[in-house]
Amino acid sequence: MNSASDRLAAMSPSHPLQFVMIALAGCFNQQQRDVIDYLSEENRVLRQQLGARRLRFTDDQRRRLAAKGRTLVEYARPCS
Repeated sequence: MNSASDRLAAMSPSHPLQFVMIALAGCFNQQQRDVIDYLSEENRVLRQQLGARRLRFTDDQRRRLAAKGRTLVEYARPCS
């Protein structure tokens, strides 16, 4: 039988580069989820505007898009 410490050692990255790669993958995965979330919200807003010659956003729509877009701006900076 394996002890808890043996199982923990088996799950932890054995090479420092592996840890960095896992951290970067997690960062990129979160960024992709935030982009998808922003685009989904943008699509909901734009569907409300279908049929209009010019897209005119309400203050509430602009606020919703801005709130989602703020998280995207954070990804212009390195992951921390």
